[in-house]
Amino acid sequence: MAAHMYSHGVSYFSVPKCACTSLKMMFFELENGFAFREFSINGNWLHIHKFYISKQFEESRKVTRGNTFKFTVIRSPQARILSCFQHWVASENGRKSFLHIGDKIKARNAPVTPNWEEFVDHLETYRGLLPGIEHHSQPLSYFLGTDPDYFTKIYNLKQLPDMVQDLDKISGKKVNLQHYNVSEAPIEIPVTSEETKKKINALYAEDFELYEKFW
Repeated sequence: MAAHMYSHGVSYFSVPKCACTSLKMMFFELENGFAFREFSINGNWLHIHKFYISKQFEESRKVTRGNTFKFTVIRSPQARILSCFQHWVASENGRKSFLHIGDKIKARNAPVTPNWEEFVDHLETYRGLLPGIEHHSQPLSYFLGTDPDYFTKIYNLKQLPDMVQDLDKISGKKVNLQHYNVSEAPIEIPVTSEETKKKINALYAEDFELYEKFW
């Protein structure tokens, strides 16, 4: 599904851990004229990701309905995994998920409170046990497919001001991009061993081949 503004022929293909919360909030306000806020219905808490769902590429492209400006925002695999680590390990809420299934993690010979290098080393184990980590760490190609030329524009995080300018022109409106989902426990970019870099490169080899020139 991603986010599609049919009135202006725009489709945004979202990728987790690539500012997608901020971009979905921006898209909602652009489409509706007011800011989104989370709410509850019958005890069910509904947030922005319930409405703009980051789905596999083929599912998202089915509903573009001929939109001509198709774009996405990406970052490198290491930056995405680091953001995943911040969310699921460095933050208090994320650690609760790990501790809740601590016995299952230990049974796979993986640490319950991993450091950065351990997190990468056991990423496939964590992906298999925690659906949130699996979703957040899917390759770019899962959400964007294998043909970068499909997109009108592929932006990286430093190019977000360019994206805003482009959407201003297309929509004729003033686009409001705010920074949401800031990590509650920001950490410095860790020193990464060559071995860990090789593991990341191997896990995301297709992304490096297809999208490295854009990030």
